[in-house]
Amino acid sequence: ETPDWLFFALNKIFSFNLDVCADNSNCKVKSFLDKNRNGLTISWEGFRCWNNPPYGRDIIDWVKKSKEEAEKEQTFVVCLLPARTDTVWYQTYVQSYALIRYIPGRLQFKGGNSSAPFPSIVAAFGKFSDSQRESFLNMDFKKAKKDYQQELEIKAVGLGFDPYK
Repeated sequence: ETPDWLFFALNKIFSFNLDVCADNSNCKVKSFLDKNRNGLTISWEGFRCWNNPPYGRDIIDWVKKSKEEAEKEQTFVVCLLPARTDTVWYQTYVQSYALIRYIPGRLQFKGGNSSAPFPSIVAAFGKFSDSQRESFLNMDFKKAKKDYQQELEIKAVGLGFDPYK
């Protein structure tokens, strides 16, 4: 599952309104597509989409769909993907069509006991405002993680909790 700090930082830039590959336990926004409403068969047109697809053999279908949907009017898709630059899906659908950011180090996915054994990227497909493009391309991932932790501390103190106990 997507680390909360990463989604929080990206959502500040893109204001997602559809999670295209989720379920009740891991959706990141109120509107989401799941196995019953299969994101691969439904149009995403007009949505600001978040996509953290399964990393198995089906990833090519999700990446292709992300690229194709982002070509539609008022639609963009931001994906969390493994940095597998040697794959057909990366070379065919990502490298020439998306804004790409490599995440430094290895992500620890939510619920995971250790970091992933592979590097990760964020690929953004579609037409973005100048401010979104600039914010995304200049995003400091380490600062984003720190900012999220500070936000949690502020909320905890505001609710009367001591985040250090």
